[in-house]
Amino acid sequence: MTVYMRLTRSVTADSSQRPLVWMVFITRLVPIFSFALITYAAGVTVISAWRFALATAIGMLPMTIVFAGLGHNFAPHPVFSALAAGAILITMTVLPYYLNKHHGANIARWLSAEEDS
Repeated sequence: MTVYMRLTRSVTADSSQRPLVWMVFITRLVPIFSFALITYAAGVTVISAWRFALATAIGMLPMTIVFAGLGHNFAPHPVFSALAAGAILITMTVLPYYLNKHHGANIARWLSAEEDS
């Protein structure tokens, strides 16, 4: 069973907000997802506003810091900054796939532990 199936089953089974917070956090962390679509999707779930805001803020923080730092230093070193931005973007895009492939069982076990309690 995939992590996505575990998350959606957990959400529909007990309407727990923990998987929803993780979904919002991960989709904010990975820059390939549309923020508007994630916001609309979260709006029709049972996630509370403060949990949504917290997951959004924490999920967007790393890329905000990186892009602000790159933007500040972009003029003196444009080639290095462009290479660093590309490397970070690739890492942030590939990392979820790697974690799912190599640590998917750990994540699924963590989610099933929540259902047992």
